[in-house]
Amino acid sequence: MAKKVFLTILVLVFSLNFGCVPKQYRVNPEFVSLSKEIHHPILAHPKIEVYELTAGGVRELKQEWCEVGLENVTGAVLQNLKGIKCQIMDKELPPELEEKIEELRALYTAVSYSIHMHAMNQQSPDAFPTKFANFDYSIGPIDDILKELEADGIILIYGSDEISTGGRQALMAAGLIVGAVTGVYAAPRSGITSVNAAIIDTNGKIIWYSSKATAGQHDLRDKESVNNIIQQLFKDFPQLGS
Repeated sequence: MAKKVFLTILVLVFSLNFGCVPKQYRVNPEFVSLSKEIHHPILAHPKIEVYELTAGGVRELKQEWCEVGLENVTGAVLQNLKGIKCQIMDKELPPELEEKIEELRALYTAVSYSIHMHAMNQQSPDAFPTKFANFDYSIGPIDDILKELEADGIILIYGSDEISTGGRQALMAAGLIVGAVTGVYAAPRSGITSVNAAIIDTNGKIIWYSSKATAGQHDLRDKESVNNIIQQLFKDFPQLGS
């Protein structure tokens, strides 16, 4: 699954760079009525994964970078949600509830992959025309979880980043120089930064979904960089409960 998600993000970034621009956000066709039912959403702690990308293309998860990225993303999200009546999930939850939240995140990751494949880039060979006409995705009822959290909706956020090593950066620079001379570019790609967010109601319907991916432009370890990409991610964040 992780490899499929990565390949999907790579296709998304390629389309962004070469003119086939996908939608950045989508809404459920019943969004107007569904959004009125969410008065007390809760923000789950974002899931952030930051990898080191070697010259040979090997990705290694760096836990300390993940922690920095989580702090930066959480701060930027809260800044962008100012004025929204949104509570923050407690850092420590009962074990059974924490397990349910992790299962929820796993389901969301799988559905998010499907959204990227079939409902964001209409020119993609994997696009489903019906999903563009009717953006209807669900992770199944979550009313039991929301009841325990004393909320009527949940905001889930996932982010991933790849930080190129010095060796990879050197290969990229060398490839660009050779390409400029020969016209044949064989430089390894830049690291990809990707973030997405969703509002999910008690029935598990994704009523709003936004995603942003760039290649070599952002770094989740850097506050200013994170503020920039999160601001873009939330620029179309909707009004809830009214």
